[in-house]
Amino acid sequence: MSIMRIVISYLFFVLLSSGLIYGQTFRLYGSVRDARTGEALSGATVALDGTTTGTASNAYGYYVLNLTAGEHQVRCSYIGYAVHLQTVTLTADVLLNIELDEETATLDEVTVSADRISRAPEAVGSDVSRITVSEIRRMPALLGEPDALRSLHTLPGVQVSHHGSVNMSVRGGSYSQNLVLLDEAPVFNPSHILGFVSSFNPDAVSTVDLYKGVPARYGSK
Repeated sequence: MSIMRIVISYLFFVLLSSGLIYGQTFRLYGSVRDARTGEALSGATVALDGTTTGTASNAYGYYVLNLTAGEHQVRCSYIGYAVHLQTVTLTADVLLNIELDEETATLDEVTVSADRISRAPEAVGSDVSRITVSEIRRMPALLGEPDALRSLHTLPGVQVSHHGSVNMSVRGGSYSQNLVLLDEAPVFNPSHILGFVSSFNPDAVSTVDLYKGVPARYGSK
């Protein structure tokens, strides 16, 4: 009888523990990136396959999904990329970093024609000018090194504060009135060596946007 009681007590404990685990909610979290370049994919959909339960990755590619314990089929999709399916068993919080492969498709011949080639910086909005890193590398540079801030001197409405420096005056304002942001974070010392060299490595920059107006979200700068 004592052995039977031990066996029954053990089975009861196992069943009770399983019920407690599978009634809990855990976090499935991680990042979604391009498998080839490692670039974060913003707005990628991470959801349970065949359901409406899901979320989207933020501007830096990170996502968090609260799920009940147990086995789940997770589906990750993004425009231009192949769908990623993966089975995940949750008994605790799980870190799942997802890498998506570009979806390739064979197209017929495409003919592109244009009346003229415009070399003006791409406009992305009112009073906004954009310069890409490829354009920055083609510009004449001090000591042969491309400079992200110095490239802005070529845009209309921008004047050099001091000869040879990267400091600039935008539409008559002073250099101290400029607000410099890197990935939405303010940079308080954007230049070195008395303003002759900027703090930005062009290898870590994809585009440079210049706002010549005063957007309300950036305060008075």
